[in-house]
Amino acid sequence: DTFRAAFPSTPWIFLYREPVQVMMSQLDIPKISRANCVRSKSSSSLVRASVLKQGYRMEDMDSEEFCAIHLATLCEAAVRNLEEADGLGLAVKYHPDLVHTFLDGVFPNHFHLLVDQAGRDRVLKVSGTYSKNRGRHAEGDFKSDSEEKEREASQEIRDASNQFLLPSFEALEQSSYNIKKVQ
Repeated sequence: DTFRAAFPSTPWIFLYREPVQVMMSQLDIPKISRANCVRSKSSSSLVRASVLKQGYRMEDMDSEEFCAIHLATLCEAAVRNLEEADGLGLAVKYHPDLVHTFLDGVFPNHFHLLVDQAGRDRVLKVSGTYSKNRGRHAEGDFKSDSEEKEREASQEIRDASNQFLLPSFEALEQSSYNIKKVQ
């Protein structure tokens, strides 16, 4: 809401990913209580309202459930903003060949940017670098981790994802402002 108020005519995207994969990324730290999606447990009024609306109490939620609810509130806000922005927003689902979705769809059709061959070459080069390797001397090549995340997810992550996060993910998939539906 704040972003759209500050930049009311600027096109934007919301990049989303399969629910279990997002949770695996968020919870892939040594101490789960320090995960971004769990840290706000005591400070997010939006998440607190969502927990209560679903008939739960904050103290009864485990970290996986809380993470899923936190992520669902972000996706729900995205869905609401996509509808209210009436075409300025675009939902784009993460997949291993995302760079071509941007080069062939998002840049020219949503942002109205023409990318010449030199620009395409730069985008392809940058997109081949693993983003979480920044700051290290050797830049690693990007390798998709989607299958690994799905395979290694605990039952607690799967259950929380299905119960709390999947509905907002499906709303993004069905949005009339999803890149699959506007191209």
